[in-house]
Parts: sequence; structure tokens; C-alpha cells
Amino acid sequence: MEAISEPIKGGYILLARKLLTSEVMVSPPLTLKLWIWFLLQASFKDHGNLKRGQFFTRLKDIQKAISYKIGFRTVRPTIKEIRGAMKVLMKSQMMGTMKVLHGMIVSISNYEYYQDFKNYEGHNEGQSKGHNEGTILRKKERNERKDPSAISEEIAFLASKLFPSSGEKELFYQVGEAISSIRKTGKVSPNIILAQLKAWEKYPVSQVHAGIKTYLAKEYYKEKKGEEYLLGIIRKSPQEEKRPQGFKSTGSTLLDSYYRKQDEQGGRG
Repeated sequence: MEAISEPIKGGYILLARKLLTSEVMVSPPLTLKLWIWFLLQASFKDHGNLKRGQFFTRLKDIQKAISYKIGFRTVRPTIKEIRGAMKVLMKSQMMGTMKVLHGMIVSISNYEYYQDFKNYEGHNEGQSKGHNEGTILRKKERNERKDPSAISEEIAFLASKLFPSSGEKELFYQVGEAISSIRKTGKVSPNIILAQLKAWEKYPVSQVHAGIKTYLAKEYYKEKKGEEYLLGIIRKSPQEEKRPQGFKSTGSTLLDSYYRKQDEQGGRG
């Protein structure tokens, strides 16, 4: 058979094998079909008012897109079934929605992280020469679009926006240290840091701080629970209330260190 050398039109998405052990696989088949459709619809780059990993849709559009045929008969999932499948995905912290005029915006959680092949173990395994050549070209294009200095500047901008004071910057450093401790290399790549900051930016600053403090206080990083788990905490966190003066241990070494430094600076945020 003659080898096919033409590029495949329409692009591609990556599916993590951890999907096999997720809630999706023990849910009705509609949930998996809906998840794959969401991934295929998500924008691979910022476009207009939509960020990378987002897209606009309506329940009726979803209903039409995931309908299927049995003979000559078209079977359409009910709106209730679609809402149920979406609820599973949101409960699993795989996506979120925001109501807008005439529909909603769907946001895929950690899209940038999961759609970067470099974040997968053994990503070079079994690649053919032709595939490698295509990968090199795509990697070159990504590097041209994402200059390291530009990434650093964007990280600095978002970090100063979310953690404006010196005490709040210390909180950012503390959580970075905690998540880094989970990695075998002891480091978190700039791309992942940027992706997390962009995800946090969607929430009120006080809610982000409250979520981070909960993560540090309960020392989830010691259970190897990283940035994805932290993002889930931030989503569910109430906006932070001011703590009373006078130091009291939280039970977390990292968070205690953060509070002590804030006390030294004249108060806690």
C-alpha cells in the first residue's frame, strides 16, 4: 500500500490515557462523546474574545452535533441528558461554563497543559521519521510564537496583577515551591506556570489567594496533588476574609512562613 504523505486537514487534539481511569469512562457513552466534541471545538489559540481552550455554543447546537443515526431514524439526546453529561465533566474539573448572551462559553480546564505533547511521558516513543519531521516543524512554529522572554514577561505581568504586594508575592513563591516539590526535577516549566496564572486570572484575586492558602495549609502537595487539584480548590473557594492579628499556626510550614513574613511587614492580607 502506498504511504500517505499529504497533511491531515483540520488539525488534531491530544487525549491523555488517564482518561481511561476517569469518571468519564464509568458514565454513559454520551459523556465521552460530548467530551471529545468539546475538545474538538475548543479554540487552539486566542481568538477575538475567546481564550485558548474556549468556544461559544448553545445547548441546541450541542444536541444537534452529538445526535446519531439508527437506520433512517435520528436519535437526539435530550437537553436533560446533555446537562447530566456536562455535570460529570464539571464535577471532574475538566471544564467550566459561563452564561453569555444567546448561549454560553465553554472553557476546557488546563487546555494548554494537556494539549502540549511535551507534557506527556514517553512522547517520543514510536514516532516515525515523517512524524518527527512534522513535529520539528510544529515545534519550531510554537517556539517562534512563544519566545521565552515573551513568556517570562507575561508571567511577570500576570503575577503582579494577581499578587501585587510583597506579602502576596511571597504566597505565589510558596505555592510555586510546593508544586515544584512534586516534580522529579524540582522545577515547573514556564509554560505550565503561565497556563496556571491564566486559569487563576478568571477568578477574583481574593478567591485565588484563599484557594492557595487552603492548598498550603492542608499540605496537599505532600499527597502529590499538583496544580490541577489546586485549581479545583480555587474554583470552590469563597473569597478570602482578613485574618485577625496575632500569629497562630495553620499546621502548614509553608503557610506559617508566609504569615510570619506578613506579620513582619505590618499585617496580613
